Amino acid sequence: MRHVVVVGAGIVGASIAYHLAKAGAAVTVVEGRHAASGATGSSFAWIGRGPTPPRPAQAALRALVIDDYRRLEEELPDIRVRWKGSLRWDSSSNSDTDADTIDPDAVSRLEPHLVHVPRRATFDPTDGALDPVATVAALLAGAEVAGARVHSNERVLALTERDGRVVGVRTENDSVPADMVVIAAGADATTLCRDLGVDLPVEPSPSILVSFSSAPEVIRTLLSSDQIEVRQTDQGTFKAAWDHNGETSDEELYAVGQEVLARVRAAVSGMDDVQLTDVQVGIRPMPLDEDPIIGKIPGHKGAYVAVMHSGVTLAPTVGRLVAQDIIGDQEPPELAPVRYRTNQQKPSR
Repeated sequence: MRHVVVVGAGIVGASIAYHLAKAGAAVTVVEGRHAASGATGSSFAWIGRGPTPPRPAQAALRALVIDDYRRLEEELPDIRVRWKGSLRWDSSSNSDTDADTIDPDAVSRLEPHLVHVPRRATFDPTDGALDPVATVAALLAGAEVAGARVHSNERVLALTERDGRVVGVRTENDSVPADMVVIAAGADATTLCRDLGVDLPVEPSPSILVSFSSAPEVIRTLLSSDQIEVRQTDQGTFKAAWDHNGETSDEELYAVGQEVLARVRAAVSGMDDVQLTDVQVGIRPMPLDEDPIIGKIPGHKGAYVAVMHSGVTLAPTVGRLVAQDIIGDQEPPELAPVRYRTNQQKPSR
């Protein structure tokens, strides 16, 4: 039986652990804080195939995302995706509809509470959203049912290396042996790789998630424009994404939350009683070229890395393919374009 340690219990690590345990590996998950405490817990959690056309290296992965999430919903009933679709528009565009868009009447039928109905919008009915924290809990519970062990609040201090091979991890409490160590620690993966003498080409990318109190359903889809990015949850609360512009203090973050709430109220009617409840800053792991980094680390047998944005979107597909990659007989071809690489450059805009 293959013994695998997964470092990190965000949604990527949890999915890898679940799929490995389900495939018969002996899995230990080690998380320095609590599950989903990093970028996962502060994710807007938009599920979809992404931009059209997708980045070439990610195309094969993103083509599988919807089917893999629907598979997980069947395997783990506590995973529930709100499959309501996404509605996107640019408020500066006044052009008429074309083959890729829907007309204002269709927009109004989808979202009757929009204050200003755009003349030109794109609707993708296959998109959805989920509760990322609950999803991680379901994946880890499924992994434990399959025999995995989960160690929370136990920080990994170093990877244990012997004769050029990684043979486990050393934590604050113990040493855990392994045939393979999977580094799925998000932005913290760079530190663990650096301890191996490896410069992982990943930069921290802050983002803001704003939460609001509940209201009767006024938003049905995921709304995304140049002014707002907001969705309503099954509980009636609201989540909104916002760019981080260096805010650090509670006062600055509160001001951001109030600005976002004002923009949402201006765009959607029926939200007069909705109040700001939380503003979070999440640190996303952004590979330099913006494509996932997945695979064995050259020169360090027994070490494997899985870091990407967006992890919430890609997690079910990546988890399944990484499990195949580690304990299967053939390398999944979908992972070939995103293998570990150091010659990365930021994409031109």
